Amino acid sequence: MAFQALSDHLEKTGKKTQDYLKNTAEYYKLLMFKSTMKISTSLVHALLMGSMFLLFLAFFSVGIAFLLGKLFGSILWGFFAISGIYLSLFFLILFLGKEPIVKFMLSKFSELILEEEDLKEQHFEKETVAPEQILPKDFEELEVKDDE
Repeated sequence: MAFQALSDHLEKTGKKTQDYLKNTAEYYKLLMFKSTMKISTSLVHALLMGSMFLLFLAFFSVGIAFLLGKLFGSILWGFFAISGIYLSLFFLILFLGKEPIVKFMLSKFSELILEEEDLKEQHFEKETVAPEQILPKDFEELEVKDDE
């Protein structure tokens, strides 16, 4: 009789463990999907905003080039001045801007991921299963009797 009770309790424990592992795997799949979608939508948003800004910058640069061309007396010199400004910015970013850009990108993407990690930790703090919930309370009191 005691063996039957112990067997039943072990069977329930095994079932609960399997359910827990299955639910944990499903949770991580959903968490990975959510993180991937957040990053994807952030990238699409950044690409759209960046392309709109580049379009604005192109027209603005042409306008400034014509304005500078009038000031210099030749439109060609206005375009050379604008291209010189862009070339200077290119070299500044090339030599000095790699680390700040990398730090900025890492901080932005880690914010997206860490928000999920914080939520996950809060979820598991609430959902942690104590051994008393899996094992019966009177498990230590079970007596093993031989029916000889």
